[in-house]
Amino acid sequence: MREAFLVPAVGLLAALALAGCSAPTEAAAPAESPSVAESAAPAETAAAAEGTDLTEQVRAAVGEDLAPLVTSAEQTEPGRVQVDTSISDPRTDDSAEAGQAIYICDAVSGMDAVEHVSVMESDGSTFVVYGHPAYPAGECSEV
Repeated sequence: MREAFLVPAVGLLAALALAGCSAPTEAAAPAESPSVAESAAPAETAAAAEGTDLTEQVRAAVGEDLAPLVTSAEQTEPGRVQVDTSISDPRTDDSAEAGQAIYICDAVSGMDAVEHVSVMESDGSTFVVYGHPAYPAGECSEV
């Protein structure tokens, strides 16, 4: 009885061993799934973009008249840009300075892949934001 079971088992093992030998080498290594390949590329791009100096791009976006007000601009993390300016807010409603900061914010928010913008006053305090959950969506708002 054992011999009857042993013969088919040996035959099965031999067939499996031979089947493994005949497989093409290209099929032996599993192909990387598209989702893994796609997720690796954006992570590398995002890491490279973090801390990027965008001063010249922002100055070009805001135009010749307001470019001198932009002291620096940096992508602090993917999708977030901080713009430092020489603007000082006089703390009055509808000031010309607030209009300038909002214009700068609007120009930066229109740049590719920008989701959040912070325009800073000359003293380092936040003046205008875009993409902040506490303010209207899709608008640059004075804070």
